[in-house]
Amino acid sequence: MTLADGIDSLASKGAEPLSNCKSNPDPRAILQWKDDPRIVWPRPRDPPRLDYLMAFFSQIAYVPTRFEASNQRGTKVVPSRFFQDLANRGRALDVARLVRDAFPQELDMPVRVVSTANSITLIARVKEVVIIASRGTILFHSLLRPSGDVGIDLNAWPIAYGSADVSYHFGFLEEACASLPQIVEAYRHVGEGLPIYFTGHSLGGALAAVNDRLWDESLGRCVGRKTIVFGCPRFGNDAAVKLRPVRAFVRPGDPVPNLPPRIFGYADIPNSEELRDPDSDSWNIFKNHAIEGYRRAIAHRDEVLAEDERLYRLFEIAMAKEPRQWGF
Repeated sequence: MTLADGIDSLASKGAEPLSNCKSNPDPRAILQWKDDPRIVWPRPRDPPRLDYLMAFFSQIAYVPTRFEASNQRGTKVVPSRFFQDLANRGRALDVARLVRDAFPQELDMPVRVVSTANSITLIARVKEVVIIASRGTILFHSLLRPSGDVGIDLNAWPIAYGSADVSYHFGFLEEACASLPQIVEAYRHVGEGLPIYFTGHSLGGALAAVNDRLWDESLGRCVGRKTIVFGCPRFGNDAAVKLRPVRAFVRPGDPVPNLPPRIFGYADIPNSEELRDPDSDSWNIFKNHAIEGYRRAIAHRDEVLAEDERLYRLFEIAMAKEPRQWGF
């Protein structure tokens, strides 16, 4: 049984739709892990959730581009140890090729990558769903020093969009509007009409949430979708945050979900789930915010042992294969 068999869709009665669209979403809109005979899960009746898969894709969205690998200024504060290790060595990877190599039997269609000045988005079809994972390319120190010369200023006031009462962070909204046309085009090639999971970490999580809210307008029609984010900053006012549901994860000591300040009119994502694991007591804010910590915390929560982290291990194996072909 392949990963494609393990990540399956449900068409059973009473299945919760991925979207609250007025039109009926695709009945295949719900994902569920099924038992994989190659893996002995600690709790077979409670297999790992989709959360881990989304954390995995949010992490591989941090694969450095050739531009980032050659421009190392500030890479020591990007919120991914994986990105830091590669970028500090000047190593760039072809993320689309890497994902295909890691999942040769599971991906039905080519992986697409959309890159702009402030974000990178990975679009991949896994069986009957499309995963859209975003990340910001601005440096993490800009989060803590919002006055820096960056494309997204976390101290910006939210602006109205769509209706008078719904307001978004200007930088996230501007970036979503800039990248969505390319993302929509990639989605049409990868799996048009299939349900979507938006995901992302840090600034990528905010972009994922805003992209979800602008999707119907950009695509011209409604498709089933959900958003799962990690260490996501505040991206809009109360009306914007509640416009569509977001499954959000936070970790103790991670300052980013508390930015921008509420005084500017921003609201927290409702019902965010706090992840606790052996690393949760660290005073290192960079460690607390890093995507690796989120992925490991979910693995710890779901009792996914190190030897069972099959998805991430496949990715690491693919990285180790013929390193020259990845530009090492």
